[in-house]
Amino acid sequence: HYAAALLLATVAGVLFNFNTIGALVFYSRDNRRIVRFVAVYAIVYVVNLLGLQFLSWLGIDNYYGAALLMLPMALLAFALNKRYVFTDAQAH
Repeated sequence: HYAAALLLATVAGVLFNFNTIGALVFYSRDNRRIVRFVAVYAIVYVVNLLGLQFLSWLGIDNYYGAALLMLPMALLAFALNKRYVFTDAQAH
């Protein structure tokens, strides 16, 4: 089911991305931010899942729907991370 696949991809992304996004994008190595980082990706997961359900309701295949949502979800994750996780860091 696409919800399970999306959840596994999100968990894998969170595990890999916390240190890489923190260090490479926001120049932060503060591990205390992990809880907020996980919360951001939980929000992104729910929004992505709702988007996939809506696109599926419109008759769009889940693979195409995921492709359509990829950029908006990346932008949402960046915006939420910048606003709520890495608030004092500068994105580069």
